[in-house]
Amino acid sequence: MGAIVNGMVSAYIMTGDAVYSGAAWQGAVSMHTYQDFGQWQIYNFYGDQVLAFARLEQLQAEDARFDIWGSVLNQYYDDVQDIGDPFRTDMLFGTKQYIMNGLWQGEISSNVYYLANHAVAAFMADAEDKAIWREGLIKGLALVNDDDAQFPVMGLGAATWALATTGPLDDTPVDPAAEEGSQWFGVVLADLPAILLSHQVPVGGFDEGSFYWRYDHGDAGLGVVAEGYTEDAIYGALGLLAAWEASDPNDPIHADLEEGVLAAAVAVLSNLKDDGLVYEHLSIEDGAQDRLVYASDVLFLIGELGLNLDFDLDMLDDVMTLADLLPVPVVDE
Repeated sequence: MGAIVNGMVSAYIMTGDAVYSGAAWQGAVSMHTYQDFGQWQIYNFYGDQVLAFARLEQLQAEDARFDIWGSVLNQYYDDVQDIGDPFRTDMLFGTKQYIMNGLWQGEISSNVYYLANHAVAAFMADAEDKAIWREGLIKGLALVNDDDAQFPVMGLGAATWALATTGPLDDTPVDPAAEEGSQWFGVVLADLPAILLSHQVPVGGFDEGSFYWRYDHGDAGLGVVAEGYTEDAIYGALGLLAAWEASDPNDPIHADLEEGVLAAAVAVLSNLKDDGLVYEHLSIEDGAQDRLVYASDVLFLIGELGLNLDFDLDMLDDVMTLADLLPVPVVDE
């Protein structure tokens, strides 16, 4: 539900149509009413739900009613900080406990996706523990590999997006304890954009510009296509976009990221269907696999790219550079 609300917020920002803000509001009410309580009897929202509240709160500049979602957000962060048992000295407390508990439940790349959303929301809300959320995301990313994660490249894309959005991609190790020969040995945050680029389907490949599903670019022996999945492409695109916007234009990787963003954006946009349905795979239609969440993710990406809903898809044939497609980003001096 959180991704759908985010999509509706993006649609409203792009169009100004109150139908979309109304839908986002109703979705948020539903999430708030039917949320799950965790072990500590606090609001146990998923990361995309928290990001939805943060983005809704930003609409209060136009409509003061939306400030209520800021209150929900602040209450959530306060509750998470307060968890723990004061009589136990062998446990983490507060936000760290909450994050670590979540990391070891369920599928790891999905957990990283939710943590990425949590981290972005925490910085949007200027939460007291925002740095802890970012640190937790890095710890989660260190657990993502082909053996243990179902969607490793999607997890990498989501993490790169959130980390580039919330702070510098610097010399912080992804896994300080990684041993020589392991996947994350010697890898620092500054390496993530190049690693993400290495998993993008090259020109001439199947669904070029999209992303491989796994780090090994294989299919895990399942006999399915190894690339071109919608969610992988969207979060790969978001990761490259955030890294490109944060990079120094004089850094050699800036131009590579620019090409990657363009290829990823074209891969997603050029595969949009006339009927508006968005499928699990960009180019392979399966009527059983169209999901509202995929369409919502596309809306989020379009908004983050700075485009709008009346963008002429026919012009994609004439797009040669990112400047042909996107507004010029503002670079901090």
